[in-house]
Amino acid sequence: IVALVILTISGLWAIGIVSPWSPRFHAEPLTAEMIGADSGPIYRGGIDFNDKGCLYCHTIDGHGGLRGPDLTYIGDRLSSNELTWRIMNGGLNMPGFGGTLTNQELSDLVAFLKSRTRKPAQDLPGD
Repeated sequence: IVALVILTISGLWAIGIVSPWSPRFHAEPLTAEMIGADSGPIYRGGIDFNDKGCLYCHTIDGHGGLRGPDLTYIGDRLSSNELTWRIMNGGLNMPGFGGTLTNQELSDLVAFLKSRTRKPAQDLPGD
């Protein structure tokens, strides 16, 4: 029985190492081009996406981890309020970040994620 337990644990451990949904801790940071801005809240949110480890589990334009959902076009799917709630509280395998983000970091992350859309950004009045 001991041998069976050791074999089972070893097998599960090996599967966990090679599993495609494991966090990718060595993902290269998103570039300014991938972020889509070189200053402002979208840029800061993209930097926070890198620095807070979101990229370890989530993919943007085929870049990053595979454990969490692909966020390439998340701005088309979720509202700012929904994104805020999900970041703060987590979901399924994602931990909540409510206790670790400042209000500014949260706002910037939401701005970055809302910018991730299929449709081109609309011109704002006065632009």
